[in-house]
Amino acid sequence: MNKTYRKNIVRTLASSRGRFLAIFSIVALGVGFLAGLVSTTPDMRQSVETYLDGAGLYDIRIIGTLGLTQDDVQALQAVEGVRAVQPAYSADLLVDTPAADSAVARVHSLPAGEDGDPEGAEVINSLQLESGRWPETSGECVVEAGAGDLAKGLAVGDVIEVPAADNEDLSDKLAVTRFTVVGTVHDSTYFSFEREPASVGSGAVETIFYILPEDFSYESYTEIYLSVAGARELDSLGDRYDQTVAAVTDAVDGIAGARSQARYEELTSEARQEIDDAWAEYYDAEDEARTELADAAQELADGREALADGEQEIADGEQEYQDGLAELADYQQQLADGEAALNAGEAELVQGQAEWEEGWQQILDGEGQLAAGKEKLDQAQAQYDAGVAAYEEALARIESGEAELEAGRAVLEESQQQYEEGLAQWQQGKEQLDQLRQLQQGEAAYQAGISQLAQRINEAGLGVSVTEDQLADLIQQLADRGEFPTQEELLQIILDWLGGISGGQTGAEAAVARVMQAADQLELASAARQPASPETAALSLVPAEQLQQAQAEGSASELWGQILKELEGLKDQVPEDLQEEYQALLDALNDLENQTELTDRLQQLYEGIRQLVEARQQLDAGIQAIIDAYAQMGQDLTEEQARELFSEESLTALQTRLDAAEQELNDGKAQLDAGWAEYEAGAAELAEGQRLLEENAGVLESARAQLQASWDQYEEQGTAFYDGRNQLLSAKKTLDDGWAVLADKKLELQDAKQQIADAQATLDDARAELEDARQTIAEKTRELRDGEIEYEDAKAEAEQELADARAEIEDAETQLADMETGEWYVWDRSRNVSFASFDSNSTKLAALAKVFPVFFFLVAALVVSTTMTRMVEEERLQIGTMKALGYTKNAIMQKYLLYALTAAAAGALFGLCVGFFVFPRVIWTAYQMMYWTPTFYTPWRWDICVLSAGSLLLCTLAATWSACRATLHETPAALMRPRAPKAGKRILLERVGFLWRRMPFTYKVTCRNLLRYKKRFWMTVIGVAGCTALLVTGFGISDSLNSIATKQFGEIYNYDLLTAVTDPEYTQQGPVYDILFGGEDDGAVDVSMTVYTKQVEQELEDGGTLDFYFMIPQDVEGFGDFADLHNRQTGQPTPLQQEGVVLTEKMASTLGVQVGDTVTLDDGDGNLATFQVSGICEHYVYNYVYMSAASYTEGFGAEPEWNAVMTRLTDDSEAARSELSARLLELDEVGSLSFTADTEAMVLNMLESIDAVVVLIIVCAASLAFVVLYNLTNINIAERVKEIATIKVLGFYDREVDAYVNRESVALTLIGALFGLAGGVALHRFVILTVEVDAVMFGRSIQPLSFVYALALTILFSTVVNLVMGRRLKHISMVESMKAPE
Repeated sequence: MNKTYRKNIVRTLASSRGRFLAIFSIVALGVGFLAGLVSTTPDMRQSVETYLDGAGLYDIRIIGTLGLTQDDVQALQAVEGVRAVQPAYSADLLVDTPAADSAVARVHSLPAGEDGDPEGAEVINSLQLESGRWPETSGECVVEAGAGDLAKGLAVGDVIEVPAADNEDLSDKLAVTRFTVVGTVHDSTYFSFEREPASVGSGAVETIFYILPEDFSYESYTEIYLSVAGARELDSLGDRYDQTVAAVTDAVDGIAGARSQARYEELTSEARQEIDDAWAEYYDAEDEARTELADAAQELADGREALADGEQEIADGEQEYQDGLAELADYQQQLADGEAALNAGEAELVQGQAEWEEGWQQILDGEGQLAAGKEKLDQAQAQYDAGVAAYEEALARIESGEAELEAGRAVLEESQQQYEEGLAQWQQGKEQLDQLRQLQQGEAAYQAGISQLAQRINEAGLGVSVTEDQLADLIQQLADRGEFPTQEELLQIILDWLGGISGGQTGAEAAVARVMQAADQLELASAARQPASPETAALSLVPAEQLQQAQAEGSASELWGQILKELEGLKDQVPEDLQEEYQALLDALNDLENQTELTDRLQQLYEGIRQLVEARQQLDAGIQAIIDAYAQMGQDLTEEQARELFSEESLTALQTRLDAAEQELNDGKAQLDAGWAEYEAGAAELAEGQRLLEENAGVLESARAQLQASWDQYEEQGTAFYDGRNQLLSAKKTLDDGWAVLADKKLELQDAKQQIADAQATLDDARAELEDARQTIAEKTRELRDGEIEYEDAKAEAEQELADARAEIEDAETQLADMETGEWYVWDRSRNVSFASFDSNSTKLAALAKVFPVFFFLVAALVVSTTMTRMVEEERLQIGTMKALGYTKNAIMQKYLLYALTAAAAGALFGLCVGFFVFPRVIWTAYQMMYWTPTFYTPWRWDICVLSAGSLLLCTLAATWSACRATLHETPAALMRPRAPKAGKRILLERVGFLWRRMPFTYKVTCRNLLRYKKRFWMTVIGVAGCTALLVTGFGISDSLNSIATKQFGEIYNYDLLTAVTDPEYTQQGPVYDILFGGEDDGAVDVSMTVYTKQVEQELEDGGTLDFYFMIPQDVEGFGDFADLHNRQTGQPTPLQQEGVVLTEKMASTLGVQVGDTVTLDDGDGNLATFQVSGICEHYVYNYVYMSAASYTEGFGAEPEWNAVMTRLTDDSEAARSELSARLLELDEVGSLSFTADTEAMVLNMLESIDAVVVLIIVCAASLAFVVLYNLTNINIAERVKEIATIKVLGFYDREVDAYVNRESVALTLIGALFGLAGGVALHRFVILTVEVDAVMFGRSIQPLSFVYALALTILFSTVVNLVMGRRLKHISMVESMKAPE
């Protein structure tokens, strides 16, 4: 390539900057858009993967329904393929923070290694510290900084309170309830804004914080995290990773059953022991409660008794008060009468005063004559007054003496009473001394009787010697018997006693023995054996009455002789064979007759013993009386001590004390008598004083009479004047006395009134006291009632607590009996909400990047190819000239290939830079609302570079080479001649005569030009149509995404809440039923319906799987109020019927079935059933199978278990939802809650990032449209420079030139835009069907406004381009038309 040719190339580049920039821009947009969208997904995945691997995100998470133990940890460590095991704690709580009260929070144990280091290399789910420090002591925590909307919240230094009132069984979860935030962290398990639903409050987690493991109080771990060997080196979103983790998951599932059974046995054993302990505590509490209640009942009884006493005292006080009122009323009446009398007297005095003043006026003239006489009378009056004063003074002294005398009398009476009491005590002591002396004398007499009686016995010839002690013992025994024995019994006792002393038979006993022997021989032994003494043996032969009479008369000897005579007379009646024995009896009785004197002595002995026994009993009674008397005084006295009291020493000491007391009494008596004598003397003296006073009163009275007589004499001796004066003076005195008396009486009246007032005040005070007492009684009554109520409440509370405790224990036993073997949930990363969300969204973005940029790329390639082709055709003259000058085809082609390569390569390089480094970051900025990573990686990806830049460069070079090759095939002469213009011909519009004739010339030219240059026409139309189609597609994707939420949750779903229960029976009764079906009618719930729902994963015939949900309403007829099932295309309802199933549109499309076809479904337990499709309904989120309970039962042979409740709310506000959610989540019967509004919000949040990508697509499509329109318009003008210059020469104004050129541009734009609108619909449908995922159906329709936006943008860009090109049209020189013929 020579220098001249290089200059030509440089000149071409410089002279066609617009075309160069157009190619540069189009290539940059195409390459950048393709490279950017295609590389964004791997960049996002690499960034997240790097973060998750660096943080050690778990590969497997294990949750045990019965908790997990250290044994489980050891068992998992032994599983093949497990690299590390890390147990952890977690809990869902309601907390109070500076930002909110009762916020839903999730607390985790701080992940750390075995050494407690949270930043260790082997820590699973390690946290990244953003600010502050790690917790070091109990009560410290770090909070999760969050992602997206949650990236705000608590700061270092804030305090988190966990109130026990808001959290059930808090003590079983946490050992500490107040935490200070010391740092903020990022957690790889929560790298998205989405959270697993919480089990408390509204269910939406607002705060996550981490505490030291020792701040938990769990008895077992809540979860265990595993990392799998070799998994970290693999892509966690790839199949190899899934296979590696699945192998370990299967192994963990293999030990799960055994470990769950072991845990179950451990818990049941512990629970049984706890229940037994609880029963023991229950019985102890029951006994304690009964004791406390009994004490409280006794206190209430005492209070009632005290209250009754108080009420009686009030009644007595009331009676006294009424009596006082009556007495006061009497006094008041007397006072009223006295006051009336005083008023009458005062009236009389007033009248007398008036009369006196009238008379006194008459006497004043003679006052001097009577002065001397009046002076004497005044002196006498003064003496009289002095005597009255002395009298009153003496009277006061007498009254004082009376008071002193009365006080002395009181002292004397008190002394008299003390003397009499002392005298009574002395007399009592004297009586006691006499009694003790009598006891002493009786004891002495008794001892003398013992001596005498012992002496008699010894002298009686009984053949035995008796001591006084032995006889005293006998007497004591007889006295202790209480009842004295009869004579026969006493004789027998005496004989036995004598026999015991002598050791053999006495003489009396020997005689009796002979009689008894003889009686035996006469077969009278039965009668003879009964007597216990010789006397009774003989006396038993005579009647008892006769014996008693003889004993009474003292003629026992005579009676004995009579008995012998009678026996002698009976001898002849005795049989001969008994004569000898009978004679022996008579001899024995004769011997016994000689013992008559002995009998008399025995009789005397009997009497003596009886008297001694009576004496002994009296002595014992006296001694016992002394003991009892001392016992009453609180002193214990033995019999010996009592006997000592009437010993001679004791009696002498007592006599001495009595004598001393008697002397004191005598002295006191003397003093008392002296006092009384003094008192009598004082009384006599006082009486004498009173007598003298009375006499002096008489003297005074006499003096007063004499004075009065003197006045009378003075008046009699005076003239009538003096009489009148005296009368007036007397009247004056009388008036003065009357007035004085009146004043005194008034004072007395005032005093009486004051006394009555005081009495009234006293009564008022008494009334007040009564009222206070009543108030006190009322208060005490209320206190008593309150006490009774408290007692009843306490009793009821105690009974309720006991009943609750019993119920709780019984419930525990029931729960223990119902406890099922635990289960392990073994989850991999796909069950992590953040990971699953990122996987889903990145997959959607990858699907979108695979489809949409391709069309973008094709439009760019088409425009670039058109541009280069038009450039080659424009420079035919240069190509012919160079060819004529000897330049080879390759040399000539090299120029255009180099031009195209330079522009395209520069654009591609710029596009790659923008695509690799700008587009992903812009898109990730939108996704940062949902996800957080510490670093976002944007590496240079050569595969994408080659795919995007290489393909577009190849297209550009291929189009340029093809155009050059076609042009170079012509001869230089043909090339140096302008291409012959297209032959003109009639167009279709010309055949419409009435319209064509009315069109201006310039419009006709425009119409002919549009159809004359068909290649330019179609190239422009296709370029504009492609850009418009891209805009329509971008806006349509936004509509499709937004319609997921608006249609699904605004048109199809009419319910507000789906409540899952833990047991089907709770949908029919219980607290959940009461709340959702109106049992607790607080107006929150409008209507509810019981349903059965279940997620099923079914394997398809092609080996794939399909996830769907069963939705079976209990009331098929009423289900339409909760979900609007209809066909999307026709809008016709597809109501649920008793037979058949209704499938969602996406599921029907996946299965390839239509209405009327049959479909085989799995119930989730491996049971298959075939159903007929009765309808296909519009549905966007998840796949659903709607059927009736009858169809389900018929198909699967089992009735559905009603496990959920659909509910429509009267108020769907956030506050109402939060309140209802809090009430429901407090119940153990509730498994989970799903508010339609929350689900809609979550879906909209997920789609926000996709919307951002769509906005980016629209912006790029708009930019491409602008560049394409600019480039095509620029080419159009460049090709028609001579034509434009010619019409300028012909006299067209600039505005007419603009209209001439731009009219064609606008027409082509409108035609291309219309084609683009139609093409956009097709392209939108293709893109949607391509990027759509299995669980979601995107909207199929484009909103009319989206067409308007796309058309408006196209027209707007066209207008802007025309305005820009207007300046270029102005600069086209008319000389151009003269340079060369066209």
